[in-house]
Amino acid sequence: MKKKVLLVSPLRSVSGYGTVSRGIYRILKRMEKEELIDFDVMVLRWGTFSETTHLDDEIKKRIQENYDQVYDVAIMVSSPYDYRYWNNIFRAKYLLFFNAMVETKPFHPNLFQQLFNFMLQIPTAHLVFPSSEIKRIWEEIINSQPIHPAMGAAVLSRIHVVPNPVDEVYYTSNFGNKNVRKNVIGAIRKKIEEIRRSYELERVFLTFAPMGVDRKNTRVLPELIEMVGRVGILVLAGGTNSFILYDFQRLIWMEGEKAYKRLPLHRSIDVTPEELMFVFGSLTVEELSAVMDMVDGGINLSHGESWDYLLHNMMLLGKPCLYVDFFRRDYIPSELRDVLGVDFNMVPLPKVVPNIPHDHPFFHPQTMVAEPNLQDAAEKLDWVLRNYGEVSKMITSHRDAFKTDDTIYEFLVDALESIEEPQVA
Repeated sequence: MKKKVLLVSPLRSVSGYGTVSRGIYRILKRMEKEELIDFDVMVLRWGTFSETTHLDDEIKKRIQENYDQVYDVAIMVSSPYDYRYWNNIFRAKYLLFFNAMVETKPFHPNLFQQLFNFMLQIPTAHLVFPSSEIKRIWEEIINSQPIHPAMGAAVLSRIHVVPNPVDEVYYTSNFGNKNVRKNVIGAIRKKIEEIRRSYELERVFLTFAPMGVDRKNTRVLPELIEMVGRVGILVLAGGTNSFILYDFQRLIWMEGEKAYKRLPLHRSIDVTPEELMFVFGSLTVEELSAVMDMVDGGINLSHGESWDYLLHNMMLLGKPCLYVDFFRRDYIPSELRDVLGVDFNMVPLPKVVPNIPHDHPFFHPQTMVAEPNLQDAAEKLDWVLRNYGEVSKMITSHRDAFKTDDTIYEFLVDALESIEEPQVA
């Protein structure tokens, strides 16, 4: 018998959680087509983030006036504290809760304890994390709790590691699409070509820069260019339809291209602004796909990025992407991790983001974050530039590992099959 499923997520949000939500939505449509499920959606607001509209015609048919029925399964893609929505704003027999915790260590004790207690009390609740490292940290904390081992084991048995879905950018065609502004894409392409010629650059790499948040570590990029040379970096600093922070969008709209001067650099260095190319404004999914096709790779020197947005897309396109592997990415083969994974040191959060309130719901004074090792980043980028063809072949040979939708599909099918049907009297 078909199961009734509810997807509870920020389906429209221009954010990492929004990107994952749309990936799972696509997989649920596949399951519905195969007559495994019927599903509705409940769209969550995601703070003050921007929202997409390209799915509105589809999802409006699935949004209910009320959610009084009891669903067989609720799939929630949301922040760790939102477990409280279960049997509050929706009801379901089983809960699959996709979240990325917080890109810090240790986790906030209140956050962990509340979610752990919820898992103890609700035996039909399951946590789904994008990396085994998060589960390992959970296991480490649970084993230190003054509880019976069987209780800890019961919770751990309902924690699953499932990779992120393939992003919508990968499925997007750039040709003749009404959502591609030819003047915008043409201007970006012309800028890249001019800089390649003027500075004799070997490669141009892409990064995202919501500079209102220091964890993206855009401030190290000029220094990285100086250390390595031969490379330009295209910075999408005003929005994409899958990753941007709203506070920086407002900054860009107010100040335009002068905003890059506010970037806090490590020291005074001699790098021309042209080598670090900023593009301000919002791009559609189709336009972002076109930009990713123009560049040679990606750089994500973030303090923590659990949803892997830039990394995953570049790997699917057969292009290298340097990244900080704080939360270990299980789908990245070890030979690529050795080449592209940048070393890091754990440093106190206040060193990166000062003036964190003592009662912050996600962070506490002992919070540590990953600080990328700039020297290691420079050495790896230099090696990639010198061996670009070889690295691209390595990535292409592992491309099937990055096509994660089938893994998620199989996980969801197995989860649905494990749900017990009501006994017939």
